[in-house]
Amino acid sequence: MKDALNIPLVHFFTLAAFSLAEKSPKAPIIATSLETVDAQVEEVAIFECVVEAYPQAEITWTRNNIPIRFFDTRYSIEKNGQLLTILSVEESDDGVYCCTANNGVGVPAERCGALQVKMKPKITRPPSNVKVIEGLKAVLPCTTMGNPKPSVSWIKGENVIKENARIAILESGNLRIHNVRREDSGHYWCMAKNSLGTAYSKPVTLEVEVFARILKAPESYNVSFGSVVTLRCAATGIPTPTVTWLENGKAVSVFAVAGNMCDSSAEVCRPHAVSWTLRRPGSKKGNTQENFQMLLQSK
Repeated sequence: MKDALNIPLVHFFTLAAFSLAEKSPKAPIIATSLETVDAQVEEVAIFECVVEAYPQAEITWTRNNIPIRFFDTRYSIEKNGQLLTILSVEESDDGVYCCTANNGVGVPAERCGALQVKMKPKITRPPSNVKVIEGLKAVLPCTTMGNPKPSVSWIKGENVIKENARIAILESGNLRIHNVRREDSGHYWCMAKNSLGTAYSKPVTLEVEVFARILKAPESYNVSFGSVVTLRCAATGIPTPTVTWLENGKAVSVFAVAGNMCDSSAEVCRPHAVSWTLRRPGSKKGNTQENFQMLLQSK
């Protein structure tokens, strides 16, 4: 008691002033800045918003101006709202995150940061097998996604395709080939690459089909009754064509076909005049035919 009496009166006023200052209302101040956070899909992303205020401020969070609810199980909000954790990042989580602190004193405080979702390359639309007629255009799709945006390259066989006036890799990642040639046939696949990894499509086949074409047609003949005449024809096309011989509009025997070059012959021994048609179906792309006559006369 004596010690208390010996304390100068000024000390009591100083202690009282400090006590009042500590309990005085204080508008919220966010002591940390929210920075840009990079995270891959399925990783954890954390935003921290340290607030100084009296009385204690209520802290709320938004993503792209849409409130994040405390009961949303994809998030964890701790430390009186100062710590926001995204438990398993998804592609759609990319955006701007803001924390707002409000205790009714002064103006609410707000800080914002961004989440950039980094993704390994993914091929969302791979190429598929293509059949195209020689001389037309072929497009092989390769749609990708990823962050950073993947670069797309194409491989034929074992070689990386180089662009030229006829062949181009489009902004979409698709491969476009103008004026398709027979040598364009083969196995193709696309590759998507960014700083996080590389993705490959399965190999697909580009087949170049060639219209029917008769290289060497049979000739017309004047022959005697009882004679044996060999009629010959050569045709080409892809896929390998079949050759049909018609006698007065009716089909006769089917002859041997070898490779892409069709050689067909017919041995004829008839007692009357006939008109022959050589028809070569063109790989479901149309037919081509040659007409000729064989006139029989008596000896």
